[in-house]
Amino acid sequence: MISVVAPPLAAVPSGVIALLVFVGLPSVGIALRMLLRLVYGARGPGANAPLHTFLSVVSLIFIAIGFLLVLFPAAVGVLGPLQLIAIYALVEWRLARRDLQRRSVWSLITRCQQRGRALAPMLELNQQRFTGHVGRAYRQMLRFLTHGDALPIALAAAPRAAPRDALAAATLAGESPVPTDPRLAGDQSLGMQGEWLRLTYGLGYLVTVVSVGALLLTGVMLYIVPSFRQIFEEFELDLPSMTVTLVDLAGVTGGTLGSLIVMFALCVVLFALITLVLYAFDIPVLRGLTDRLLWFRHRAAVLLLLAEAAERGMTFAGAIDRLANHAPGYASGLVRRRLRRAYAELTAGQHWVDSLRKARLIRLCDTSALEAARGAGNLPWVLRRIADENLTHGLFRLKLCEKIVLPTLIVLLAAAVGFVVVALFLPLVALIENMS
Repeated sequence: MISVVAPPLAAVPSGVIALLVFVGLPSVGIALRMLLRLVYGARGPGANAPLHTFLSVVSLIFIAIGFLLVLFPAAVGVLGPLQLIAIYALVEWRLARRDLQRRSVWSLITRCQQRGRALAPMLELNQQRFTGHVGRAYRQMLRFLTHGDALPIALAAAPRAAPRDALAAATLAGESPVPTDPRLAGDQSLGMQGEWLRLTYGLGYLVTVVSVGALLLTGVMLYIVPSFRQIFEEFELDLPSMTVTLVDLAGVTGGTLGSLIVMFALCVVLFALITLVLYAFDIPVLRGLTDRLLWFRHRAAVLLLLAEAAERGMTFAGAIDRLANHAPGYASGLVRRRLRRAYAELTAGQHWVDSLRKARLIRLCDTSALEAARGAGNLPWVLRRIADENLTHGLFRLKLCEKIVLPTLIVLLAAAVGFVVVALFLPLVALIENMS
């Protein structure tokens, strides 16, 4: 009879143990949370559910252990880029889940108002569906609604309970039902969701490739090229001009420049890691930058809001005043400042078209169409058409930049790698010819 003896734990390689802890514990945690969602449904558990609470805490501990191991590569012996990929995937999952919850909250609000039902009782029945940052903001919003406050006041106290695009729509509506336009409600994110995600993936890929490529090229310049030159000096061979150029570059890189390149690449990786962690905790540190890069999107959103105001019979001065000065207002601080400038021009007696143009909320080429539409009585339709044109042109510019910048940088990196490979290969050919 053959007996199988299990190897002691000390005989198991540390890499295998690290892989089991790194992959196994988070996988078990995620599987437990999926199982709890399937068992308890979308509404979640009741008020007293100790088993659900226990399993939820255990799953979070397992996921947190894996996340902490990702943050410390030396503890598990995994390469740095793998950690960044894992952290990026985890943060992307959290952001998508958080965005889905906020859209569900807004959908619930719009359905209640369309059917004429009271918000507070219906929201109270569904509060178990929302967890995390959204769940806490949802319950805070519910407390204000229960006390009899209007929806804009409740959202001003808990802006993270709803999509960012929906705050301005709620402010414009006031105590009236919110607009039903899905773009204002945040359901389609003004046509930017897919394009912005693709641009984010492209930029992340570009930064990762360039950083890793710079580190590898610096390593080759610091360690491989100097020893390569010493080897061929022993054979008394004249190095080709391309190889001599590479050796000279390696001499420059081996000094201060090499240290600067390594420090820059490490700073980029550290900045990416800190940014991902902050976004995981719902702290969008790059929002000011993205608002400026996607200014055309906000310009289109303002035009859509003005079209909604025109259909409701509101004056543009009153609508702009609400968006700029009333809570929660427009979500972007950059847009609120320009709305305040437009409102100041309006109160000073300027025409509304000139006020919007001076605040850079409309383009110069749109002024004639807006003035003509005012007299023709189809101003809301024209505002929406101009908003669609702004989105189309902005998306085209984004795609154009992506198709030019990304391939150009990749080609430059490939050219640098090809230069190093050819410069290191030519002396080998000369050596073989000399020995033959």
